[in-house]
Amino acid sequence: MLSNFKASCILAAIQVVFQFYYFIIGQLLQYFFMNFGAFYVLSNFYVLFLPKLTSFFVLVANAASFGPVLLHPMQKYATM
Repeated sequence: MLSNFKASCILAAIQVVFQFYYFIIGQLLQYFFMNFGAFYVLSNFYVLFLPKLTSFFVLVANAASFGPVLLHPMQKYATM
C-alpha cells in the first residue's frame, strides 16, 4: 500500500504529525510552567519586588561596556 505513495507525500504526512505532536507538547509544557513551574514562581516574585527595586536603583553603564539599565516604570530614558 505504501508503494503507491511518493516519498514526498510520506514525508509531508510525517511532518504534519510531528508538528501536531510538538504543538500539543508545547501547549502542555506552557500550561505546566505557567501554573506550577519555576516561571510561575519567578513571575510572582518579580511582580511583587521589581517595581520597588527599579524605583530605588538605576544601573548606569560605563563608557567601556554597556550593561543593563534598570529604569523606573514611568521613566523612558536613562541619563548618563
